[in-house]
Amino acid sequence: MSVQEQLNDLVNRFYDDYYSYNPTEGRSAGFHHYLGKIPDFSYENIMGFIKRLRFYEIEAERLGRENFSRQDLADLAQLTQSIKYERFGLLQLRWWAEDPMAYEFHLDVSSYLKRNYDTLTVRAKHTADHLKAIPHFLDQQKFNLQSPLPRINLLTTIETYKGYRNFYHEEVPQFFSDLEDGSLLMDLEHSAIRATKALDFFINYMEEILLPEATDTFAIGRFNFIDMLRHGERVEIELGKLLKVGEEDLSRNSTMFEELAHEFMPGKSTQEVMAEIAKDHPKAESLISDTEEMLEAIRDFIIEKDLVTIPSEVRINVEETPTFYRWAFAMCDTPGPYEKSATESFYYVTNVLDEWPDKKKEEWLTKFDYATLDGISVHEAYPGHYVHYLHTLSAPSKVSKLAGAYSFWEGWAHYSEEMMLDEGWHEGDSRYRLAQLSEALLRDCRFICSVKMHTQNMTVDEAKDFLMENALMAETPAQKEAERGTFDPGYLNYTLGKLMILKLREDWKVQEGDTFSLKRFHDTILSFGAPPIPLVRKLMLTTDDGKIL
Repeated sequence: MSVQEQLNDLVNRFYDDYYSYNPTEGRSAGFHHYLGKIPDFSYENIMGFIKRLRFYEIEAERLGRENFSRQDLADLAQLTQSIKYERFGLLQLRWWAEDPMAYEFHLDVSSYLKRNYDTLTVRAKHTADHLKAIPHFLDQQKFNLQSPLPRINLLTTIETYKGYRNFYHEEVPQFFSDLEDGSLLMDLEHSAIRATKALDFFINYMEEILLPEATDTFAIGRFNFIDMLRHGERVEIELGKLLKVGEEDLSRNSTMFEELAHEFMPGKSTQEVMAEIAKDHPKAESLISDTEEMLEAIRDFIIEKDLVTIPSEVRINVEETPTFYRWAFAMCDTPGPYEKSATESFYYVTNVLDEWPDKKKEEWLTKFDYATLDGISVHEAYPGHYVHYLHTLSAPSKVSKLAGAYSFWEGWAHYSEEMMLDEGWHEGDSRYRLAQLSEALLRDCRFICSVKMHTQNMTVDEAKDFLMENALMAETPAQKEAERGTFDPGYLNYTLGKLMILKLREDWKVQEGDTFSLKRFHDTILSFGAPPIPLVRKLMLTTDDGKIL
């Protein structure tokens, strides 16, 4: 075989093995033969996969590079990184033994309900098969987890599992209630009952056995944090320098925010300014239609200003958030790159509930003020996650379609918020820039808290206070953000990714000179999928000095 054929063979064997080991990810990628299946996370299977990962890593390292194109080299680098990141999670972070939250994604059966990829009968069978596997899966989780566990991770898992328990018990039978096949409906209902009982038992085990032994220790530690960035994002940087980058960006955004707030409403505090902006929001009955109109206006502006190619005329569907996703404020839900049937994408917006009192409804809707909703829509849809997804469909290889970096996905969407306003979107209306800066302050605080919580012993309470002071958050959302940082140390990647994209843009602008165009930069960076941005630099720059920030 040629070296290119050897690379393609390695890629195919790795992903076939990986998705057999983790069919949840295979299903998310759009491969239908993994429908109805969940992982076997027995200790023996995990250990076996760790060994196979090492063999794949050695094979990748030994693969000859001669006659490789630049894209081949990028694919090999990204494949090798994906393998190393999997080994890092299994061997160093040991998520299977120390992080109960790492299991929750595999309990999700909502894709069978929300995506019309086949007949209702077929989807019901897949749902039943998935639910039947839940009791054994929970037994494996119980065996793997090693007490004591981080208290916040455990409490969050308990809350999440209670949500799944209610979803199995209520939503699943209701959704399939019109199923004509009576025996299948009965099988599905019995499967849901067994899964519900298994969850009840496991929740009780967490509350009665694991929680009393839980600790407030959660940090992954300095060396694991460095390896997380190295293997996940291809970022090699001294932590002191990294922290300084985040602090400088926070200072810069804070200064701009305070100056603009003073210009917008002289004599008022920043909290009063944002409270005034929050008053201008959609009504509950028009939230979806207002969001749809907003997306069309944003899309038209992108086309008019020629900022980035929008590869499809197909619109993202704006819908109220399903009950099983109501933990999210708003979210983009796209199919996998290999999905051929259920290709629709959704932009979910979480509306008020009819049973809420009027005061609570008003408080909730103030979070959807038009300026903030506009920024969220840019982030989630145009030109953020949805446009990024559309470009990924044309990525040049299997690796570039399937692999990706946290800092690229979220960095691009966060970068889009700032870029759109810089290019004249809502020019002259300070409310939109203030809303964008407010979100930037939150992401800066995530960056700093992530580093400090996991490498410098910052406590959850200290992180909450830092968020309240620097991101101008109320106590409850600040508490939630701080708690998220305990089990998602990678949430520094919103700001890290945005800053790396801005640096790449400046370097590419120097390289291209008079031929530079913003649209060509955006189309080029998105054409590669979502590889780590340091790898994108090697694809786009003829000379890369390695300075990513």
